[in-house]
Amino acid sequence: MLEQLKTRWGVRLTVPDLEQAAQWLEDNLFFSIVDDDAGVLAVNGNCLLELLPGESAALPAPAAGAYFAGLAHIALRTRDIEEAITWCQIRGLDLQLDNGRRFYNPKVYGEGEYFFNIISPFGVVFEISERLAEPSPCQSPVICGMDHLGLPSADFAVAVDAFSQLGFVADFAPVENWNETEGSILCGMFGQDDPLGQRITLEIYQFLDWQAVSMPESYGIKGLLLGQSGITANGISLF
Repeated sequence: MLEQLKTRWGVRLTVPDLEQAAQWLEDNLFFSIVDDDAGVLAVNGNCLLELLPGESAALPAPAAGAYFAGLAHIALRTRDIEEAITWCQIRGLDLQLDNGRRFYNPKVYGEGEYFFNIISPFGVVFEISERLAEPSPCQSPVICGMDHLGLPSADFAVAVDAFSQLGFVADFAPVENWNETEGSILCGMFGQDDPLGQRITLEIYQFLDWQAVSMPESYGIKGLLLGQSGITANGISLF
């Protein structure tokens, strides 16, 4: 099983305490844990996380009109956003909600997605997402598998071109959304299957009215993995 997992797409994280991070993922987000020589592998459906010891701090609030560019969140999928919110509230998790309710990302996948965020004890943001036009392929547990990996970019076209050269293809034509808080946002989803048929999807987006700044090096999401190779947080360089 371990060797099979190492041929799959995954996300590399650093965490201050491997045992505590693995236990939190298992207890709250339905991950199964597999020990590895270097660290820990955590699996929930098509979502594979590689946990390594290291620094991991929550993102600070950026300056007004600025946003962090780089791998920013891991979005897990739910069959029912309200049930997922209730589950997380019962567990006492640190949630980001929209005045107590789920957020809405219009236009993506046709009818948009509902979502909310969880701030993990090791600082990494986990988004929980429900596609309105597409039932989740995994119905149990309530949080099951990866929906996407969020990548706010300083230049949407440059990021899309870089990942296109790495074999990622668009799930739909990019869309432009707008809200009073964040202004105009250009967004698209781009996916690729690994050798075992597990799909990794990137949400590449750019806040058109804001200024991008570099993701802090202390943030725990370090890059994508496929076997022994990987893509660092800027989305272009290889490990």
